[in-house]
Order: sequence, then structure tokens, then C-alpha cells
Amino acid sequence: MNVIIAGAGRLGTQIAQVLAAAHNEVTLIDSDDDRIAELEGRLPLRLVAGDACEPALLEHAGALTA
Repeated sequence: MNVIIAGAGRLGTQIAQVLAAAHNEVTLIDSDDDRIAELEGRLPLRLVAGDACEPALLEHAGALTA
């Protein structure tokens, strides 16, 4: 399953980890560039920096197939 999660806070990150461990394709979006940089390489998922309310960003993140 292809999943997009908006928000890389504690809850969003925990949900992303569980879904990725269950062999789902997970994309985690957060507007905080520092938070995205902090998570780079630590999680087996795709990280996208930006505003999850922006339709163009959601399309870039794969929302059309999620």
C-alpha cells in the first residue's frame, strides 16, 4: 500500500515507522526542513519537505496513487 502522512512529529513518525515495517511504501511530509533533515537516513521511507496543504506538493509526493 502507498501511504502519505502529513506531519513528522512524534505521532506521524511513529505511524510511519509502523507502516514501513509492515512493508508499505510510506511518504512523510513536513514543513520543517530541520525535522526532515533530522530524520534523513533514520527511517526506511520517503521524506518530503513542504506544506501538505499544497496540491502540487501532494501530487509530487504521490497522492494520486496513495
